[in-house]
Amino acid sequence: MFRSLFNDSTIYSKITEILSKTSDGLTLKEIAEHLETSKGGSLSAVLKNLCDCDFLAEYHAFGKKQRDTIYKLVDFYSLFYLKFVKDGILSNWTSTPDDPVCRTWFASAFELLCFNHIDYIKRALGISGVATEISSWRYNGAEGGAQIDLVIDRRDDVINLCEIKFSRFQYAITSQYAEYLEERKELFRAVTKTRKSLRITMITLNGIKPGKYTDIISDDINLSEIMGL
Repeated sequence: MFRSLFNDSTIYSKITEILSKTSDGLTLKEIAEHLETSKGGSLSAVLKNLCDCDFLAEYHAFGKKQRDTIYKLVDFYSLFYLKFVKDGILSNWTSTPDDPVCRTWFASAFELLCFNHIDYIKRALGISGVATEISSWRYNGAEGGAQIDLVIDRRDDVINLCEIKFSRFQYAITSQYAEYLEERKELFRAVTKTRKSLRITMITLNGIKPGKYTDIISDDINLSEIMGL
């Protein structure tokens, strides 16, 4: 496929394979380190070509513009081919949905599905007419790191901190998970120094299971319902 699109297909294939191994995406600097090359204009041009052809998507880190842009592989066929076909990991993957490799794939594919349907998510939140900026957030501190894959920064002084979770059943919020979400929200507030209202937003396939810890969730988005799946 790449041979028919690009003159030097090798570099395009290498970048795609590198990005297929992480659902979090990588910065230009991190991709250059994996390739053991400099992050010069030639690499930037390759990444732009992959974005223009919809193999990759670029997301800005929260509070930043061009600096620390994160590149993610968003082509479903490429992801599936590199995960299951290229190395023959599973010959009949549909018959083993509980296999750890399959579970990881379902989670990554669901996250990508959400990123590709931000308009549906905004509609479910009731903010279709509100100007927003979509980004992600990473923090590496002395006591450890944290990240939020999807941040919806709204013009109405609200930020949705989105947690994307795949489950074939209703997702259960445990006490430990609720504590983790609250701590990460406060860490986000402290690091970014934002004065906007922060809303913990769960995006799942089949909704949140009712329980004593669900009060921490401001918004519960059931993607099956809003997309008619």
